[in-house]
Amino acid sequence: MVSKRNILTVFSIYTFTSYNMNKKETIKNFIRFLKTTNESTFHNAFSFRGGNILYVSNKNMLKEISWFSLARIYEDIKKIKEYKTNHENYIRLVA
Repeated sequence: MVSKRNILTVFSIYTFTSYNMNKKETIKNFIRFLKTTNESTFHNAFSFRGGNILYVSNKNMLKEISWFSLARIYEDIKKIKEYKTNHENYIRLVA
């Protein structure tokens, strides 16, 4: 069964490993990735409406993850990556 936490975790990993892409490109590519793997891997667990991801929850209710939720997570991951880079540069400068 697919849950919101699972989808957002996969998106977070996808965002962290994506390089040289802006927010719009990252979200579009992630949705394209889900669309291509939906049939074979996820057994049609997702449907899509614009930039939103629709899925059936554990209680057989139709749930939706909006594009804005993905954008907010993208911004958080971007801040983590920037902090990591700045911290590594600071350590090299001090050493």
